[in-house]
Amino acid sequence: MGQPSTCTATATATDASSLGTAITPAGTVSFSSTRSGSLSATSCTLSGGSCAVSFTGSAVGTATVNGTYAGDAAHTGSSSTTSSITITVPQPDFSLNSNPSSLTVIQGSSATTAITLTAQNGFSGTVSLSATAPNGVTVTLNPSSIGPGQSSTITITISNTLAVGSYTVTITGVSGSNSHQTTMSITVNSQTQQTQPFLGVPTFAFYALLAALIAAAGLGTFAILRRRRARTPSGLLPKSP
Repeated sequence: MGQPSTCTATATATDASSLGTAITPAGTVSFSSTRSGSLSATSCTLSGGSCAVSFTGSAVGTATVNGTYAGDAAHTGSSSTTSSITITVPQPDFSLNSNPSSLTVIQGSSATTAITLTAQNGFSGTVSLSATAPNGVTVTLNPSSIGPGQSSTITITISNTLAVGSYTVTITGVSGSNSHQTTMSITVNSQTQQTQPFLGVPTFAFYALLAALIAAAGLGTFAILRRRRARTPSGLLPKSP
């Protein structure tokens, strides 16, 4: 119920032309239905001998759909055999979505994303979450069980030794007989690939250069003080009180 069912009409030539070749029927097919429900269209135009509409039931039970071919210049019209559609109540279900669905993480660091549960057809249960990840990728779910409209924070931690590249983490949600998955794409970059906005210098190189400049400045100041002290006449040195 509430879910569309596709109804396809196929018209096949039962005669042949004077050349002995069957002519593909053209024209339109009109549809009618019984019981509560609606058709997406009451007719369709044949293309390659077939066309389709959909029927959506609005009440539990059995509906019937019938198609009538109007015919064309080479074919007479005809009616199809009545088709039955069983309409049932859709089972409560859920879907999982990750936001963001892709992360870029540096070796030895972590990043977070969120998994949100959306209820379908009146679902009101609790879904248990679990993660599947390659070696070197640790996944933490907090919390590990969520309900409709709730979300879980997913922390992705990358080991120092995991090779640079692309990986996939799969989150599975289970509630009774219902089970769904969502995947996340993880891009792992080397620690040396992380850059500073200033001049685009790699982080380790930036700090190494900064340390060298500081050390050089300190040594230069010390050398100047020693030079000035060496040039001061000993007789002019201030006496200690």
